[in-house]
Amino acid sequence: MADEWQYIYGIHAVEAMLSTHPDQVGQVFFLQADKPSNRIVTLKNRVAKAQRPMRVVKLEQFCHLLSNEAVVHQGVVAQVASIEHPSLKALLASQQGPMTLVAL
Repeated sequence: MADEWQYIYGIHAVEAMLSTHPDQVGQVFFLQADKPSNRIVTLKNRVAKAQRPMRVVKLEQFCHLLSNEAVVHQGVVAQVASIEHPSLKALLASQQGPMTLVAL
């Protein structure tokens, strides 16, 4: 699917990606736990419903997926395809007529 994967971490990030761009979600990795939380069980069900592959992995494998040890992951990491964001120049070129631009 994607030439190069990026990784997102945490329940909310994975839920948001499944809601907005489910086709961009690759494999979802869950940290092995004796008793997963209700939030993790719910997310596993959502991943299955979206027909995305998932794996439950041991701590050593899971840590290998993290960009650094300080990442707040909540026991879930997902591969996601890069989403293209148009440049400001491309946005301006594509507009026809007046537009409102807000810069922060």
